[in-house]
Amino acid sequence: MGADTISKNGRSLKSHTSKGNFLTLRILLFLFFTVIGVCTVNNVKAQKFDCKKDKLDYSTVRISPDPSNLTFGERCDISIFNSKGKKVSEKNFKLTSKNRNMRSSGLSFVIDNKTTGDPWQYLDGKLVEEEGTITIEHNDCNVTYDFTFQIQQAYEFANSIACNGERREFAVARYKNALGKDLFVVMDVTRNKLYLLESPVSIDASGLKGRTGVAGSAGKSGSAGTKSSPDGAAGGSGGDGGDGGDGNPGGDITVYLPKSIQGISVNIAGGDGGDGGAGGAGGKGGSGFEVKTDKKGFLGMPIYEKVGKDGTAGNDGRPGRDGKRGKDGSLTKVQDDNIKKYFENINQVNFNIDDIEEN
Repeated sequence: MGADTISKNGRSLKSHTSKGNFLTLRILLFLFFTVIGVCTVNNVKAQKFDCKKDKLDYSTVRISPDPSNLTFGERCDISIFNSKGKKVSEKNFKLTSKNRNMRSSGLSFVIDNKTTGDPWQYLDGKLVEEEGTITIEHNDCNVTYDFTFQIQQAYEFANSIACNGERREFAVARYKNALGKDLFVVMDVTRNKLYLLESPVSIDASGLKGRTGVAGSAGKSGSAGTKSSPDGAAGGSGGDGGDGGDGNPGGDITVYLPKSIQGISVNIAGGDGGDGGAGGAGGKGGSGFEVKTDKKGFLGMPIYEKVGKDGTAGNDGRPGRDGKRGKDGSLTKVQDDNIKKYFENINQVNFNIDDIEEN
């Protein structure tokens, strides 16, 4: 006799066994998900900063990289751990500093190099130094933690001059230095100003971009329908955008330099035309007339029925014309074997005319 035919009290033993196994499986699954849920809840709780139990100090704050050896523009990340050794969320913390070059987002910060300083004082290899204090503060708890940062970085020489499309004259020569860098000393003859730049040097005399056209005004909304004229009026058309201004011409530049010098580029392109103004948005159509019906809505509120049509929206205005590109400037290069004469009357700290290379 097969197992399927064996029965007790009119029930199949196989059916009874299957139900028992299914019940056992349900119990095991219930216990499994209960344990998972408890662990998840405990993990979430562990990521909160407890104002009474947790603290901000050297043992709970991790900063990477080392803030005592940073460079300008280098991102530094901060992690905070609670008493259970779990990393907490950064959303309840903020960073503050009296150093104006500190820029932060959450628990990350960067020190910007907004002031390059005087390049002449770094010709001997002196490092750019900056230091300050940053405070970590919890938004709800009365706890803070201060740490210091320090930057020691080689000076980064600029390599460009902006002329904004003006007429200017420059004298250019190489400048000997102990750093082994390819440096140029550039004299702005027009303004009697001296620059110390690193190759490749660019003089940007491109014209300024034209002004942006004025945006068109928005169209007026159409009037609503009335009992005598139930249809709403069409919205008014938006105003056309104004034309963009023409680009400004590039600057006229004259450069005096020895024949052997390379690595100087000059941009004298005319400025781009200004963007045309955006067209104004069309006005909204007026709403159709509505009348009160005898029907009652929620809590006895009256129901209105629209008998007039809504007016159509007005057309958007046309965008303005983009401005024309400005006229290119002119570039004149003059070979001058006696380039030192342009620098003889300069009274600049650390500037030595004998370090100018004419050939």
